[in-house]
Amino acid sequence: MENISTCVVYKDIKEENPERQLEIMNTILDSLRAYVFVKDVTNRYQMVNKPFAEILGLSPEKIKGRSLIECFPAFGSRRARSCHNDDMEVLRTKRPKKGIIATFPSVNGIRWVMKDKIPYLNKEGKLVGIIGLFIDVTDLKASQDKLKNQKSELVKKTNKLQELNIALKVLLDQRENEKKESERKVLSIVRNIILPYIDSLKKTHLRKDQAFYVESIEENLKNLMVSNIDNLSVGDLGLTPKEIQIVKLVKTGAITKEIADVMNVSTKTIDYHRNNIRKKLGLKNKGQNLQSYLVSRP
Repeated sequence: MENISTCVVYKDIKEENPERQLEIMNTILDSLRAYVFVKDVTNRYQMVNKPFAEILGLSPEKIKGRSLIECFPAFGSRRARSCHNDDMEVLRTKRPKKGIIATFPSVNGIRWVMKDKIPYLNKEGKLVGIIGLFIDVTDLKASQDKLKNQKSELVKKTNKLQELNIALKVLLDQRENEKKESERKVLSIVRNIILPYIDSLKKTHLRKDQAFYVESIEENLKNLMVSNIDNLSVGDLGLTPKEIQIVKLVKTGAITKEIADVMNVSTKTIDYHRNNIRKKLGLKNKGQNLQSYLVSRP
């Protein structure tokens, strides 16, 4: 149906006289939402549609025969020169330029338009000018710019957040290291100062109740040290590096043979180290299971 309507309109126009044909074509051009113009080879307007004249705030008659800078001096010579150079390139090469995004003057300020420019040839194929069609894309350009700015702001905020996360991680790591170092110092004092005093105190003539209290204090201090074994240096518990490794394996439930296989030593070697560990933890000659003792510590 659309094709039939087009053919009928074309047939009606063709049957009209030249003046009527021109009137109909002008009506069609004026009804477009696009800006249409025709320039001659000297780059002066020969015809413009009504929307084009309206954005310049002039009548089509006042635009005819004038250049863009003459019609709208406020547009500026630099931007006018850019438009002129585009036109001259089309005239020189006889090739169209399409999809050009650029600024264009209007009575309401500078607008962004998408421009198509094509060479205008007469029936003999001679170049007589240029036909231009502009579509206002100001709102679309503003939306694109806004989206671009929002994306840029998002990238900035993301980078800032990453920087803050890195700084926070550094502070948390530093705080954790300080905490471990503080704990290590406290436990070192317990082992090197307090426990030796307790050991000396046990060798004095204590009453039965006094001896009970001293042993309770000693046991609790050693439990404190065992529960913080991961924060201790090799010497804080008096354990060797191998003994600390064995303590960690025992705590996971590994038996002597499994520990020996992991450490690539004999079971007798592991038994020897386990006896030393029990002695240093105050468990020698006590019936308590080493693994149960270690696991029961927080």
